[in-house]
Amino acid sequence: EQLAYVAASTMYVKGLREFDAHVVSGAETGSAALNPVFSPDGRSLAFFSQTDGAVKRIAIGGGAPITVCPGVVNPFGMRWDEHGLVLGQGGQGVVRCAANGGKNSFPAR
Repeated sequence: EQLAYVAASTMYVKGLREFDAHVVSGAETGSAALNPVFSPDGRSLAFFSQTDGAVKRIAIGGGAPITVCPGVVNPFGMRWDEHGLVLGQGGQGVVRCAANGGKNSFPAR
């Protein structure tokens, strides 16, 4: 079991049985990243980037973040399951987008 959190514009992952957290290299956004959630297999994280107004995906070992859901406005919570990502958009309703992004992003019905 792991915990993901953001502090000082940097994303960290910490095993619950470990003392130290490690930086998710590549997730340093220069501004706040919000709502980090783990993929169903625990190998990736999705997070909201305020800088880009998008949900991005990154491997917990680090790397370049990939935009999977552009055009997001202040999400209220986020969940990642085997069907993709689901997030609240306030007055715009609930949005579901594919974890690999692209043309598969669509409003939830």
